[in-house]
Amino acid sequence: MSGSFNFNGQRRGETVRIIVPANPKIIILPMVKMIASLAIVTFLLFAGVSGQVAFMVIGGLIILALYWLFEAILMYRGTVSIITTERIIITDQRGIWQRKISEVEVGNIQEMVTIKRGIINHLLSCGDLCFKTVGSSDCDQPVIRDVSDPYDVQQKISNLLKGEN
Repeated sequence: MSGSFNFNGQRRGETVRIIVPANPKIIILPMVKMIASLAIVTFLLFAGVSGQVAFMVIGGLIILALYWLFEAILMYRGTVSIITTERIIITDQRGIWQRKISEVEVGNIQEMVTIKRGIINHLLSCGDLCFKTVGSSDCDQPVIRDVSDPYDVQQKISNLLKGEN
């Protein structure tokens, strides 16, 4: 998507070049928690537990499962990076109650590093893309986390920095 996407806080003359969604991998942990709580509910129902306490436990587990489902959807839909002609805006939804928004001016980027850790990231072809900027000594901030094919995204940003598109 290029140029047709607008966002709140967009500068005059700034155009969107690349939109980088999160890899679906980020929903794995909340979904595992949801499935585990529903499995416990199913076990309790088939075990024939009864009584007020049992129904309160089952109800609590169902509410937790719905919470984790909502968290998974929110994390996936709320984690996105927008690369424009002037800056990179990274929105990292880390749960229902925590969101981190980072911004890097394109002119301040000195180096980009692609990081893939673990077997799951290699199997799903996802990883992190971090930016070394003027004055930074390490590559911890800012980072586009869990991006599909980070090397491809790195090359697109590199071409944008060179003015090739």
